[in-house]
Amino acid sequence: MFKETDTTAEAKRYRMAQMIENNGIEGAATDPALVVIIERGAAEGLSQDEIAARVIAQIEAEQGEQE
Repeated sequence: MFKETDTTAEAKRYRMAQMIENNGIEGAATDPALVVIIERGAAEGLSQDEIAARVIAQIEAEQGEQE
């Protein structure tokens, strides 16, 4: 188990897996493209804020394409 303050790549991968499992339990879909962004960010050693910024940018880009 990882501490909430653990920012290692391994801890980020663990939290990602937990998020995907939780989404499945709740019946929410997980966007594979966003998972890739998060996994790459964790592998690059980015902070959670930097990863979140990339995810938000991707979502905004997708929404812009739909308009």
